[in-house]
Amino acid sequence: MATLAKFNVLPSLSALNRTAAAAAATTYSGANVDLQAYTNPGGRQLKAILNIGVTTSTGTLNVKMQESSTSAEAGFADIALATFTATGNSASLSSNAREEIHFRTNNRYVRAIAAITNTGNMDLGVYVLAERKLT
Repeated sequence: MATLAKFNVLPSLSALNRTAAAAAATTYSGANVDLQAYTNPGGRQLKAILNIGVTTSTGTLNVKMQESSTSAEAGFADIALATFTATGNSASLSSNAREEIHFRTNNRYVRAIAAITNTGNMDLGVYVLAERKLT
């Protein structure tokens, strides 16, 4: 049975603060999260948490998780069913919102990717919760 002491919170998009206006969508790739030291290398069950802080925007936000067997930028691809729903048109965004998703990966690396178009402020972070291997 897992205990909380065996879990780590691993930041991918940590405290992203978007204050500049953008005429077109800008994509932010989160940091690669290396899962080598975490359980189930043949199919890791993970949780990702999206925190949206203060939001004063008119635009869109779309956040999803990606995976890769290497840390190379070109190797990352979307993970099926690993897209946050607390995103979209600014009318649906609320300050201090939080959403959790569960997903599975067979790859060593995961990351969050956010596509943002806005003309105001948007603070967000995406974190992965993973269980450490027993040593």
